[in-house]
Amino acid sequence: MEGAHIASLVAARARSAGETPALHHVRFVGRQPTAEPYSYGALYERTQRAAALLARVSVSAGDRVLVSLGHPSQFLAFLLGSQALGATAVPLPSLAELPIPSYLERLASVAADARPSAIVTDDRGAAALPDSLPHTAAVIAVGSDELALDRAAIPTGFCPERALDQVAFLQYTSGSTGRPKGVVVLHGNLVANLRATAEALELDEYDRMYSWLPLFHDMGLVGGLLLGLYVGMPVYVAAPQTFIARPDSWLRAVSTFRATISPGPNFAYHLLARRLPERVLAGIDLSCWRLAFDGAERVDPDTVRAFIRRYAAYGFAPDTFRPAYGMAECALTATMPRPGTPVRYDSIDRASLERHGRALPKPEGAPGSVVYTSAGTALPGFRLRILDLDSDAELPERQVGEIALSGPSVTPGYFGQSTPL
Repeated sequence: MEGAHIASLVAARARSAGETPALHHVRFVGRQPTAEPYSYGALYERTQRAAALLARVSVSAGDRVLVSLGHPSQFLAFLLGSQALGATAVPLPSLAELPIPSYLERLASVAADARPSAIVTDDRGAAALPDSLPHTAAVIAVGSDELALDRAAIPTGFCPERALDQVAFLQYTSGSTGRPKGVVVLHGNLVANLRATAEALELDEYDRMYSWLPLFHDMGLVGGLLLGLYVGMPVYVAAPQTFIARPDSWLRAVSTFRATISPGPNFAYHLLARRLPERVLAGIDLSCWRLAFDGAERVDPDTVRAFIRRYAAYGFAPDTFRPAYGMAECALTATMPRPGTPVRYDSIDRASLERHGRALPKPEGAPGSVVYTSAGTALPGFRLRILDLDSDAELPERQVGEIALSGPSVTPGYFGQSTPL
C-alpha cells in the first residue's frame, strides 16, 4: 500500500474501514473548537460525486481544474475527483481567504497560464467571477451541501488507481517576484515525499494532525492534509481565518483534540510567543504536541526560544519544535531535524557572510555576530549539496552557494516548460 497515492488509499480504506473517521472539519464556537468528522467512506462518495459534476461539464483526462474551495471535505473531493478522471487539479485560495480584488487577480493570472477546462468555487466565489476570464472555462458553483447528496453515478473514465508518473496537481508559486509558475507535481513525487517524511518523523496512525494552514499552499496541502491521510492518522483542519481572528485557537485545538503534529509559519509562532495575554491560555495542555513544524519563511531563533520558554509551563517540550525547509519543487519537505533532537543554532560572523560568502563561527552575543536556526538534514533517500553559482562545483561547508536537491520527489519542472502535460 505504501506506493499508492492518496485517491487509491482513500478508495481502499473506504472498502476496508469505511466508517473510520479520517478528516475532521474544525469550527469554533467562541473559544471552543468542534469537529465534524468525515469517514473514509463519506470522503470516497464525495470524491465520486465531485468527479460526476466535473464530467458533467466535459472534464476529462489531461484537463486542468482550478479548485477554489475553503471547506476541507469539498476541496479534497474535487482534488481527488479530478485525479480519478485523469485531470489535473490546481489548488487556489477561496474567496473567504482573500479580498475580492486579490482573489480575482490571482484566479485570472493562474487561469491565463493553466488554461483550465473548469473552475470549481463556492456560491459566493462564483458570483464574484467576471463574465470573461483570460481563458474560457466552465464554472461549477458548489453549495454548502452539494456533495452530501445521494451517491452519484460513477462517470466514465473514473479510476482512482492512476500511474505514479501521471500529474497529481499543479502547485502555483505566489508570483510575488514575477508571473506565477505552476510546479508540476507527479503522483510519484508526492508519494515519495510523504513516505520519506513519515519515515523520518516516525509517524503512524496513532498520531493526530491539526492544521489551520490554507489548503492551496503546499505546507497546508501536503504537510497538513495529505500527510495525515497518507499515514492514516485522524486529520483536523480549520480555516485560516480561525487563527487570524483568534490566534489562541491554534493552541486550544491542539489541546482539545490531543494533536501530536501541527505545522505553522514563523510569524504565527512569534505572535503566540509574544502577543497573547495570559488569560486566554487557561486550561491549555500542550503535552500531547510532539512535532511543531516551523517553515514557509525564515525561522527566527529568538522566536523559537521565546515560544519554547513561554509554553514550557503548558507542557510544551523543547524538542517538540521542528524548524524545517521545503519547496514546492520537491513536493514539500526537503530538510528537517529528526524527532527527539534539540533545536540547533549557529552563530556566525556577519561581515564574513556578507562580504565573502563564508559562514565563519563567532560566539553568540559577540559584536558582529548573527544567529541562524538549523533546518535539520535532508530526508531519507535525498541528497542536498551547495554549489558554486558560476561553476556548479560543490562547495565545502560554511560557504554560500546555490541549494541543489536531488531525490525521488524532485518535480519535473513548471507547467508549459517541457513538462509531461
